[in-house]
Amino acid sequence: MLNSTDYEERLKQELLSRGFSHATFKTYSTGMNEFAGFLKKELRYAKNDDFRDFKLFLREKKFATKTINSYLAAVKFFYRNVMSRKLAYLPGYKNAKKLPVVHNQEFILEMIEKTENLKHKLLISLLYSSGLRVSEAIRLRLENIDIPAKECRIIAGKGNKDRISILSDNFIGFLSQYLTEYDIASGYLFPSHKGHVCTRTAEEIVKQAAARIDKNRRVFCHSLRSSFATHLMENNVPINKISDLLGHTDLRTTQVYLNVNRKRFEGIRSPIDVVH
Repeated sequence: MLNSTDYEERLKQELLSRGFSHATFKTYSTGMNEFAGFLKKELRYAKNDDFRDFKLFLREKKFATKTINSYLAAVKFFYRNVMSRKLAYLPGYKNAKKLPVVHNQEFILEMIEKTENLKHKLLISLLYSSGLRVSEAIRLRLENIDIPAKECRIIAGKGNKDRISILSDNFIGFLSQYLTEYDIASGYLFPSHKGHVCTRTAEEIVKQAAARIDKNRRVFCHSLRSSFATHLMENNVPINKISDLLGHTDLRTTQVYLNVNRKRFEGIRSPIDVVH
């Protein structure tokens, strides 16, 4: 496996020296371990055919397209930058263009209202009202919250970028109550014995909150972020400002929410209704 030699450490140092995050290293390390298990020989003996066969192997095992592409990116990075080898062209698979999952505001507010645990209530409110990624929300520190300005500063978000997002009156109200009941000694807004709560815990909190209202509805942390973006768009907030709040580098990433903007079809009647 990858960590049976110094390969894993070399991969880590190469990634971090180029500004990649620890999360990227973890993903690439998992991908390289998958490749090493598939290869069944020393990594240095891999041939171009092995890379192509690995890609087909992942598809046959029904790995998600996003996962396959991440693992292929790991292999390409490892051989080009750690092993100093030039690889033959190894394209990834095209991701299916799926619409973002968006919930109506009434449903989300009911989720918050029916969540009794104050810490959980605060997390759900933050995810929706500020549009943070779950990884950003669980790592948010009290020192990066500016209540008078109604802003929070996200440090080293995706792409290792800092940015500022908005805070709602709803969140600030819960936060004031939360700080009287919890001692945030670690500095993290959502502390745990390991520093801060993990992504899995946050996802479970959101899932349970949704299940109290509708057990059949698919709700997860990122769908609250998607709802934040879509509802801002429906309220005619300029797309470039939404993009800044979300931390998108490319405006085209934000434009996907145009496809779930319910107001874009207002006033349009079906031709069969016009005829009749």
